[in-house]
Amino acid sequence: MDYLTLKSLHVACVLVHVGGLFANALTLAFLETPRDTARLAALRRLRIWDRFVTGPAMIALWGLGLYMAQTSGQFGAAWLWAKLVLVVALSALHGLLAGTLRRAVADPLRPVHGWIGWTPPFLAASVAVVAILAVAKPF
Repeated sequence: MDYLTLKSLHVACVLVHVGGLFANALTLAFLETPRDTARLAALRRLRIWDRFVTGPAMIALWGLGLYMAQTSGQFGAAWLWAKLVLVVALSALHGLLAGTLRRAVADPLRPVHGWIGWTPPFLAASVAVVAILAVAKPF
């Protein structure tokens, strides 16, 4: 496969993954306690989406990104290392959100931690910086 095709697949996986992250973050940020049956059903569907779409998209984007960086010789570039720091943080955030979603489904009376409310703006800022680093390659 040529580099442009790999890059297109990588960007597609990024879009799916970021969409899933925003869905999780926004849902959890506005989640009420206690949760009624309809909200629990919606949370279960979101959890299924996260497990079978958002998570695999993250794995694919990591694989494609690392492969492209290795084959193009970009691992020495400072912009890529700055991007990787943010991408690792976003991956860790995905794990935190997935765990919070799992606990929210398991215990309808459990409140969601207050820091969850800060995840949507953090996501927006981080994704914007990652995009700028990937496109502009400023350093």
